[in-house]
Amino acid sequence: MSDDAIRDGALAGSATPAWEHSPGGELDALLARNAMATGLAARFAGLGRAMLDKLGHGAASYSQSLLSSVQSMQSDEAVQAAQRLQLHDFATDGIKLSIVTAGGAQVDIKLSSDLNGVALKVSLAQGTLSDPERAALSDLGDAFQHAIDGLARQPAQLDLDRLLQAQQAHSSLLTGLSLHAALGGDMQQIDLQIDAGKRELRTSGSNGNMKLSVDMSTAKLAGTAQQQRQAVRHALEQFDDAARHGHGDIDLMAMFKQGFAQLNGAGSQASTPAPGTRAQALLPSATDRGVLSGLLDYTASLTQPIGSPNPLDSRETDSFSYQVSQRTTIAGRRRADRMIEQRQQSALSASYHEALQPDLPLTLGTDRQSQNYTYHQIEDQASSTLRLGYQDGLLTRASLQQSASQHTTVSKYVLGRRVRHDVMPLQASIVRDLTAQLQSGAARSDARGAPLQPAWQDSLQRLSSLALLVPDPNRLASYRPWPTSAHAVAALPIARVGMDNAGRAQKP
Repeated sequence: MSDDAIRDGALAGSATPAWEHSPGGELDALLARNAMATGLAARFAGLGRAMLDKLGHGAASYSQSLLSSVQSMQSDEAVQAAQRLQLHDFATDGIKLSIVTAGGAQVDIKLSSDLNGVALKVSLAQGTLSDPERAALSDLGDAFQHAIDGLARQPAQLDLDRLLQAQQAHSSLLTGLSLHAALGGDMQQIDLQIDAGKRELRTSGSNGNMKLSVDMSTAKLAGTAQQQRQAVRHALEQFDDAARHGHGDIDLMAMFKQGFAQLNGAGSQASTPAPGTRAQALLPSATDRGVLSGLLDYTASLTQPIGSPNPLDSRETDSFSYQVSQRTTIAGRRRADRMIEQRQQSALSASYHEALQPDLPLTLGTDRQSQNYTYHQIEDQASSTLRLGYQDGLLTRASLQQSASQHTTVSKYVLGRRVRHDVMPLQASIVRDLTAQLQSGAARSDARGAPLQPAWQDSLQRLSSLALLVPDPNRLASYRPWPTSAHAVAALPIARVGMDNAGRAQKP
C-alpha cells in the first residue's frame, strides 16, 4: 500500500482515516493494514517486531495512532485529539515493553488498541543507545512479537520463552527488561520482570492471581538440561494433581504451568560466580548439582477469588490457594567443608461444592429442595529436604527427608440437613540415607574435576528424581526407592463419621 493510498482514504473506502501524524514508511503501512481488523491478535500482528526493528536502525522516538472507527473518522479534530489521548494512555488493551541497557538508556515500546483504533509509541526515556545496543534491540524483535501474539489470543497465552532466551543472549547489553500487558479494560494484567537477580511473573484477573519468581543468583545450582526437564515435568504433574484435587480453575492453572515452565527453562544454565567471592568459594561440585533438583530456587503461588455460592450458609466458601517453592542454602568456612540443604515445599488449601448427582448442575437456592450437595474442604502439605555435608573435601553425610499430608473433610447435605461428615487424614514420611551411594562416586568425580561419566551421571539422575516432592501420602508410604537405606512411616487411616436423621453423630 503506497503512502498516498494510506493518506487519501484507501483504508476505509470513502471515509478518511484519522492519523496522528502524516503516514509514511513500512511501519505506518503495516499499521494501516492492521487497523481494520477486529481481533487483537490481528491488530497487533507484526507491529512489535517492526517497532524494535525501527529502533534498531537508528530511530530515537516514534508516536503514531490511527483512528479507524466510523465514529472517530467523522468526528472533528478536538474530539479526535481526545480519542488519541485515550487510545495512547487508557486503551482497552495495551502491551508495553521496557528495556534498560548496560549504558544506562531506557527504552519503552507500547502498543494500544480499543474500539476507536490502534496506537504505537517508541520512546528513549533517558541516555543514548550504542550501535551494539541497537543491534541487540533489533534482535529482540521476533521474540517480542512472539510474546505479543500469545498475549493477544483468547484466552491470553504466555509465550515468553523466546523473549527470555533473547534477553539472556544479550544480557551484557540489555541488563533489565519488563513486559506489562493490560487486557480487556484491566480485566487481566500480566507483568514480567527480568534483571540479573531474578525473573518474576505476576498475573491478575477475574479468575485469580498468580506470582512466580526465580532467583537467578542461584544459577550455580543449575543441573543438566535433561535434569531440568525432568524436574519441570514432575512439577507440572503436581500442579495438575493439585488442580484436580482442589477443583482449581483450569485456565488459570494452565497459565501457571506455562509461566513456571518458561521461567525455569530458557537461560537457566549454570554460571560461575566471580573469583574470590564467597559464592565462588562455596561453589557446588558437579556431583552436588547432579543430585539436586537441577532448578534454580523459586517461589510460586496461585490464588482464586473466594466465592459463597450457598445463600443459606455463607461460611461455606469456594476457594483455591496453592504455593510451591524451593530454597537452597550453602554454608561452611571453605568449599572442602561445605554443607548444602535444598528444601522443596508445597501447600494446597481448597474448598468447593458438588451436586449429589454428577450429571445434574449445582443450583443452591434459599429453598431446602435445592440444598442437596457435598461440601469439600482440603488441606495438603508436602516437603522434601536433601542435605549434603563435606569434611576435608570428602562427603560425610547425604540424607533425604520427605513428608506428605492430606486432610480432607466432606460433608453431605440432603434437603439442607447434614447427613454425613467424613474426615480423611492421610500422612506419610520417609527418611533415606544416601551417603553410601554418593561417597565413592563423589570422591572420584570431584578429585578428577572432569565431566561426569555417563554411568555416574545416570545414578545421580535417579537420585535427583527421588528428591523431588511427593505430595501424595499413599504414594510416599509405598515408595521403594532405588537402592538406599530408608525408613518410612505409613499413611494414617481414614476416619468417617455418619449422621442420623436428626443430625446426631453415629459411630462408623
